[in-house]
Amino acid sequence: MIRVVGLIILLVLPLAVAAQTGDLSEKRLAELRVIADRIALIETGDVPDMLVNAVFAANGTRGERPLADQVAGMNLGAMRTLERKAAVIALAAFLHERMSERAIAEVYAATVYYGRNCYGYVDAVRWLARRTPDRAGDNVWLALAALPRSPSLYLRDRSALKARVAVIVTEMEAQNLVGSDAAERLRGLPLANIDSGKGCSGR
Repeated sequence: MIRVVGLIILLVLPLAVAAQTGDLSEKRLAELRVIADRIALIETGDVPDMLVNAVFAANGTRGERPLADQVAGMNLGAMRTLERKAAVIALAAFLHERMSERAIAEVYAATVYYGRNCYGYVDAVRWLARRTPDRAGDNVWLALAALPRSPSLYLRDRSALKARVAVIVTEMEAQNLVGSDAAERLRGLPLANIDSGKGCSGR
């Protein structure tokens, strides 16, 4: 109970402070609602289950904020620290009210930066893996899921990418996103050939 109350205070306090200082005005809240509506309307297409599961697993291993917070943060632009913190909380809550966790993961996969000027999994699979989404294997989706945290490192260092993929598979199994047999199959896949060239900037 104490932890729940503490969490509520942690979430509400930045909003209250921002409201008192005028950092989070009605105009800003209206703008955030417009952003949230646009996010909810993003057409991500048929996002592969493997990529969605790998996104969940990758976020779990990195100890990052919830997906809704990340999607909110990616769409807020340059803002002052206090206002941004309050805005991220407000927009993340707004997303959770409207979208399922899977839908949020799909938006994340469609908007996240994968490196080499590639934004979204469609660009990433085409320009980094030289595949079309319908012809990309599970090893490609796993490799892409390993990129968002520090794309330049993993694009340069295949051993780092391989280690990152192994961690994601282990996390997927731990979170029951895949069974033990599927996890073993994924561990046995060859590492996808992710292009370290110009990527999307070389169109």
